[in-house]
Formats: sequence, structure tokens, C-alpha cells
Amino acid sequence: MENFPPINYIATIKRKIDMPPYSKKQSARGGKRSVSDVKLWKVFSEFIRLRDSIKTTGSKDFFKCCTCGKIKPYAKADAGHFISREFKSIKYDEKNVHAQCRDCNFYGSGQQLEYNDFMIKKYGQEVVDSLKLKRDYEKANPCQIKGFEIEILLKKYKQKVKEFLK
Repeated sequence: MENFPPINYIATIKRKIDMPPYSKKQSARGGKRSVSDVKLWKVFSEFIRLRDSIKTTGSKDFFKCCTCGKIKPYAKADAGHFISREFKSIKYDEKNVHAQCRDCNFYGSGQQLEYNDFMIKKYGQEVVDSLKLKRDYEKANPCQIKGFEIEILLKKYKQKVKEFLK
């Protein structure tokens, strides 16, 4: 008798390959995301990927993954969160999000140990602890990003992306 992986394992792998993890109007946890939040994420993600591409390779065409350290084409970059984007207070924190290859971010579930090492080297233990403290506070005191805050951030990051693309 041959050894086959369980059926649910195969379904999980197929879903990861064939389908996005959630629709553009749903969060990772299934809640609805506002259209403004979707727009902001798109612009913020582009800013992070451009910022890190230019900082790590000096080019907009390639980036260095913050967790595996490989140089890859810009098209394979994700904006990966150190602490999950479910925590609204740090979802758009520039110190919490860095260019990460899709292999590490999606298939490797963010490579948390490697990401933690990267964060300590880049910012120090104090910043890592501060982000974790914000996460822990939000667990007890959930927050939402207001519409006007989204608009302010959207304007800010559109301008930053425009400056990188000059």
C-alpha cells in the first residue's frame, strides 16, 4: 500500500496554489474590509516594497527578502508583517512591515523566527518589544482605523510612492 498524504493536506496545498487566501473585500479572518482600507493596503504595500528594494539592492527591479536574504525580482515581493496585520494599530506601522518573498511570507507563514532575528538586528530589542506590547494591548482593547485616518495615510503613502517612482 502506498503512502499518500491525507486528503485535507492535498486540499490545503491546492488552495494555497490555486486561490488567494481571501478576497479583496474580506480580511484574513473573514471580516469585511472597507474599500478605502483595500486601497490603502495596495499603496502602503507598494511603498514598503519600493522602499526595501531601493534600500537593499539600490534598484526598483530587485529586492532582498528580510527573512531568507535572497535577492529576487520586485514582482515576487510581498509586504510581510512581523506582527499580523489583524492588529489595526500596527498594520500600517513602517517598522512592522518589510519586503519579503512570497515563499517566506505566504508558503513559509512569515518565517517568524527569521523575521524576529531580522527585526532585532535592524531595530533592536526595544522596538520589537514595543510592537509586541502594542499587539498585546490591542488584544485586550480592539481598535479600528477610522475613515479619516485611512484617507490621511492614503494621501501620505501615495506621495511617498510617487517620490520613489520619479
